[in-house]
Amino acid sequence: MASSIKSWFKNHITTDNLYYAIKISIGIVLSILIAEFLNIDFAPSTGVVTLLGIESTRRGSLYTARHRGISFLYTLLICYLVHDGIGTSTKAFALAISFVVIISIFLGWFHTLSVNTVVAFHLFIMAEPFTIHLIVNEALRVLIGVTIALMLSWLIHPKINKNMAAVNSVDESISQLLFTFCKILKREAPLNEDIPSRLEHLQHLIEDGSDLAFRYYNNVLEEHARFFIDYMNMRGSELELLKHIHQQISHMDIQNNPASADALASLMEEMAPTISLKYSVKLWADSYQETASVLDSTKLPGTRAEFLSQATAYYILQDLSEMIRLKHMLVSSLSKEQKERYLS
Repeated sequence: MASSIKSWFKNHITTDNLYYAIKISIGIVLSILIAEFLNIDFAPSTGVVTLLGIESTRRGSLYTARHRGISFLYTLLICYLVHDGIGTSTKAFALAISFVVIISIFLGWFHTLSVNTVVAFHLFIMAEPFTIHLIVNEALRVLIGVTIALMLSWLIHPKINKNMAAVNSVDESISQLLFTFCKILKREAPLNEDIPSRLEHLQHLIEDGSDLAFRYYNNVLEEHARFFIDYMNMRGSELELLKHIHQQISHMDIQNNPASADALASLMEEMAPTISLKYSVKLWADSYQETASVLDSTKLPGTRAEFLSQATAYYILQDLSEMIRLKHMLVSSLSKEQKERYLS
């Protein structure tokens, strides 16, 4: 119970959530004050427009603002037609809202319904002819709310430092795992029981890093920011390879196959400190070829146990080869701008 409460506080009582709450509060208060200063009817509800327009990212806020503007126009048109044909009765309001809901759902803009309902309600509750005053009043409310929401979203500074820290943490975790595997293969350490927990920790680092990466990409609004998303996806694939390597090492008869184990250890020792994308995979080329040569020159197995051990060594080499390929593929896919920004 205590651990669950602690976990809840850790996940929810964060500086990011505090900043988000402050941002929303400022936006609501500011939009209401502006609406009151301009003597707009139903000024407090301007805060609702701002609240519903604030997203956690710039991309999300732009997406919402665009739909808010378009949906306001067709809501206004529907309300005008119903108002002009039927009047201001409750039935007229219900009919107008029904049309607005149908169109919004068909467009996939369910998120616009709350504001559109408020707009329609204001247009009908006044129980007066459909005047320019009513139209301008609602247009200003929506404009103020959307503008404040966009303004606050643009004040969010993209967290590149947090993203770089996440990348460094993942790199360090993978590097330490490779060093540990190296020691085990060299018979300098036993098969460590804490490796599964370290693999699980790496998985959490990658998952958290992916969340940061998507938020960064959606805030920066430029293609180069996809780097962190692609990086975390690549490391996620490598995580599965590391899990498989750990499984294979636990099945390998290291004592009776020291030459293969030492060759694999040498390759891992070469890869571990240069796992970062800043280091070229060419640095590993000689070690990889040497490891492959050692495995190929190993005498043919004479027993089932020797066969399984030698096959396991090839499986591990194949996994390491795939890690090399994944790194090469990602670096090759990066643009010049991405390399200058993130790898220099």
